[in-house]
Amino acid sequence: MDVDVAIVGAGPAGISAAIWAHTLKLRYAVLEAAREPGGQLLRVHNRVLDYAGLPSENGAALAERICAHAEMLGVTILPSAAVSAVDVERGLIRIGESTVTSRHVVLATGVRARTLGIPGEAVFVGRGVSPSASRFAEQFRGCRVIVVGGGDAAFEEALILSEVCEHVTLIHRSDRYSARRDFRDRVDGDPRIDVVPFAELIAIEGVDRVERVRVRLDDTLASLDVAGVFVCVGVEPNSELVAGQVELDHRGYVVVDSRMRTSTDRLYAVGDVRSGSSLTIAAAVGEGATAVKDIQRQAAEAANHD
Repeated sequence: MDVDVAIVGAGPAGISAAIWAHTLKLRYAVLEAAREPGGQLLRVHNRVLDYAGLPSENGAALAERICAHAEMLGVTILPSAAVSAVDVERGLIRIGESTVTSRHVVLATGVRARTLGIPGEAVFVGRGVSPSASRFAEQFRGCRVIVVGGGDAAFEEALILSEVCEHVTLIHRSDRYSARRDFRDRVDGDPRIDVVPFAELIAIEGVDRVERVRVRLDDTLASLDVAGVFVCVGVEPNSELVAGQVELDHRGYVVVDSRMRTSTDRLYAVGDVRSGSSLTIAAAVGEGATAVKDIQRQAAEAANHD
């Protein structure tokens, strides 16, 4: 397959890029590793009220509406098309035994939840280590749980859990919290939530399910009996496909300019994977459009010179 633009990832940024590529009549391919498009939206289980014009019950509902719009326009997305390698300089993209050749590549691979990498964390996924309070809180009704983190996600998870759990312990490695003030005020006023600063989760233990955790408090170790663990320590970029080929920042995000161009002419990066992203749906959609419109501008300028 030979295209003008290959879009890797079909979250909000990738789908927006696809809509604009389709509208501007560029030859394009949208390559999505998952079985269905939507990206991070499929992991947003709370109501989405901050995407202008499209309030939705949750991220999956918004993804369905965005995908329906793309389908109405005739946009084609290839699901289960996991990209295994990208040769940025030559514009070659490997998918299994197939290769896509593209004049430009739009990287829209997003981010993934950061893990702690501690003993027991991977072992007990789905058996006490949970990715979402809004989706799985009922499983912990009447239980004691622990939440790790100091940002919006951690404080929001603690608030959701406090509605059904006997007790919630929220720990953070320092006493500096980045969570929104309204979340912090609500947590401070909730008698079922204890906030413990300068604490580090070092192990998760149990037999068939989570039964306890070990926490380092300053120079001492403590054991807490809990049934659930919610790790909310941020995200990290899915930028491995282009690492070593373009400029990344110190955290591994792809560095771009105002047009979403990277340090290599052929590659653009949009959405959460790019350095400086606000990690918002609205920004991701705008960036997808910005990248493809710049690609079309370059194509038009080249045609005029010919």
